[in-house]
Amino acid sequence: MFLYAARHGQTDMNARNEISGVTDLDLNETGIAQAELLAEKLALLPCPPRLVIASDMQRAKHTAAIAADRLQIPLLYDKRLREQNYGSFEGMDRFTDGFLQTKSQFAVRYPGGESMLMTGQRVYNFLDDVLQTYRGVDLLVVAHGGILRILRTYFMDMTNSEFFHYNADNAGFETYTIDIASEGSL
Repeated sequence: MFLYAARHGQTDMNARNEISGVTDLDLNETGIAQAELLAEKLALLPCPPRLVIASDMQRAKHTAAIAADRLQIPLLYDKRLREQNYGSFEGMDRFTDGFLQTKSQFAVRYPGGESMLMTGQRVYNFLDDVLQTYRGVDLLVVAHGGILRILRTYFMDMTNSEFFHYNADNAGFETYTIDIASEGSL
């Protein structure tokens, strides 16, 4: 079984390096082109996904819809894949000191938002549920950079530094292989 994890295409806030956690906005023209290219790459895989599950935020929904349409597969939405709530840092530059400091402290909530651990709980719960419910089905998950960072840790160990510096490209994807022959084995 394969799980393909893709980040949504570019938005205007991404292009300006602004924090857009729970700010719900759509793709820009570049993001639409990126989503179309992502769909083409997925279609060429030896084992393309047979189901798409996406965040219910506009940028992820639009990216996922383009892929699902190209692949002619079902599309579902799950709010547990929403980007982390960065609270008072929404709309600020990604390299803002207070933002980066909080990002490195996994149990600290962003003012008015979530901690990394809170976000991690919902992402891990999503993965536990999905991998059981769709056991053996090759899946595409379309979400956000922060969510994909957490999703990656479900399948492989990362040091704190690797986790902090990990960045998923807009409309890029990673492939995770799940061994369904061994109970509980990834």
